[in-house]
Amino acid sequence: YRHKCSKHHHVHEYQVPVVGLDDSDYDPKKDEFFNPKNPPKCSVDGCKSYLRPDATLFTEGLPDEAWDLTDEAVRELKNNDLMLVIGTSGVVYPAASIPQRIAELKKANIVEINPE
Repeated sequence: YRHKCSKHHHVHEYQVPVVGLDDSDYDPKKDEFFNPKNPPKCSVDGCKSYLRPDATLFTEGLPDEAWDLTDEAVRELKNNDLMLVIGTSGVVYPAASIPQRIAELKKANIVEINPE
């Protein structure tokens, strides 16, 4: 799992054992990482800000760098290219607007592969 500190965005990667929903040995009260009395903090010297998932959460906008990479990808596409969209619900905006934008700007064909 990747987390970043909420203040300076230092990246922290954790190797956590995968726990299934039917795992009877898992006790959330013994899980040090998710201890509500002692939430994880940044280990970089002098920082100590709280860690958060390195993901865009609901109500948050995509980071500027993500939009910049999207713009770069759109520029690299040639007209009438094919774009594969794999494993997305296609309903969470603003990211869901990216394939539509590409289809309109580049006249690209979009193929969505979604197991749902």
